[in-house]
Amino acid sequence: MRQFNAAVIGAQTLVGQEFIKIFEERAFPLQSIHLYTSDHNIGKKLFVKHQEVAVREISPEAFHDIDIAFFSSGPEVSRYFAPLAVRKGSLVIDTSSTFRNYKDVPMVVPKSIWKMRECIRELSLPRIAPPFN
Repeated sequence: MRQFNAAVIGAQTLVGQEFIKIFEERAFPLQSIHLYTSDHNIGKKLFVKHQEVAVREISPEAFHDIDIAFFSSGPEVSRYFAPLAVRKGSLVIDTSSTFRNYKDVPMVVPKSIWKMRECIRELSLPRIAPPFN
């Protein structure tokens, strides 16, 4: 099975913590995980799959070799960094309302995980947005 290099932007938020929890519960195939923030949580350490991982400051260089970037950091951060991640080749899954009305960004309704799996499998869609917020 393919292993993914993933990033969680807003790792310290409730949604970011839920991403991490789901990675563990569902044995998400991670080769590496990178945790980022844009605020005072820089340097904080979180546990991911029984390993301590430091939360780093988000920067444009953060998306080098990242297959999937999970954004849960709010619209300002998403608006600036999600397009950078896409340009670097990452699939972006964003929980903010930033891209909700973009025609080229598919909307994934919670509970329709099949669509997300399909997107991840293909890695052909650059961004996924939820219909709420």
